[in-house]
Amino acid sequence: YTELCTAMSILGQEALGTEITESKEIMLGLGLLASKAPAWNASASNVDYYYWYFGMEAMSLAGGVFEQKWKDSLNEVLQSKQLGGKGLIGSFPAVDAWSDSKATVHATVMATLALQAAE
Repeated sequence: YTELCTAMSILGQEALGTEITESKEIMLGLGLLASKAPAWNASASNVDYYYWYFGMEAMSLAGGVFEQKWKDSLNEVLQSKQLGGKGLIGSFPAVDAWSDSKATVHATVMATLALQAAE
C-alpha cells in the first residue's frame, strides 16, 4: 500500500550523486510517490510512519508541487491523529505497519521525524 522502498531508493540514489532531474527512474519514482501521498486508513494498512518520513525526504528533493502536496497531506493527517489523553499528550497511535499496540514511543518518534522533514 506504500512506496517505502521507492522513497528509500530515491534518497540512496541522490546520496550517491545521481542528479534527480536527469534520472528517468527517479522521476518515475517521484511520480509514484506523488500518487501515494500520506493518508490515514488503518483498516487498509496504509498508515506507515517510515514511508511518510522517507517519502517526505524524497519529495523535498523534488520540490515544487510534489513537495507541497506531500507537506499538506502529511500535516493534515498527522496533526489530526495526535493523541491528547492522559499520559499520551502529543504522542501518535501505534497503528502503523511497523508498530505493535504498545509501541507508542516508536510511532511518535517516526511521526515526529516525518513532520520535521515537512518543515
